[in-house]
Amino acid sequence: MKSSDRIHAVIESQIGQCVLLPGDPIDEESLMTQFDVSRTPVREALVRLKAEGLVSSIARGGAIVSKMDMVQLMSVWELLSDLEGLCARYACLR
Repeated sequence: MKSSDRIHAVIESQIGQCVLLPGDPIDEESLMTQFDVSRTPVREALVRLKAEGLVSSIARGGAIVSKMDMVQLMSVWELLSDLEGLCARYACLR
């Protein structure tokens, strides 16, 4: 697994588990130290997280955990509802 993939997975997991909350800053320097990598893999991971909408850029090159608006939240709830229905359907087929 590439360093950037590992960093991406950890940050994504921390966001999913509410270790990192919306609006929390993401410090590139501490990630570089934590994973013992250069700036490049950290930035690659952050670019992917930004593309996925989990992280937003702030002035002067920093990053924060994205805040969800009501439309995004409703979209997530709708997706979860659809997935629960599919899970129930497949469980009944077994």
